[in-house]
Amino acid sequence: MTPSTQLFATMSPNRLFLPCALPRMIAMAVSSLYTVADGIFVGRFLGEEALAAVNLVMPFLLISFVFPDLLAVGSSV
Repeated sequence: MTPSTQLFATMSPNRLFLPCALPRMIAMAVSSLYTVADGIFVGRFLGEEALAAVNLVMPFLLISFVFPDLLAVGSSV
């Protein structure tokens, strides 16, 4: 058994929650800050139409990231 496997096998789920969830929470916060900063720069320097185009394309961009995650997590299980 590797040390990380032992950690997950011996610790309780309540104690494992924060160490496992914290990196994802930080990543989500950074992603949100990126979206806000992108909106500020695009809206200020390129105009309203460019900001509307970015907001229209964003859901499709997120969907394109979801499917590889779905396949990766599903195949690793």
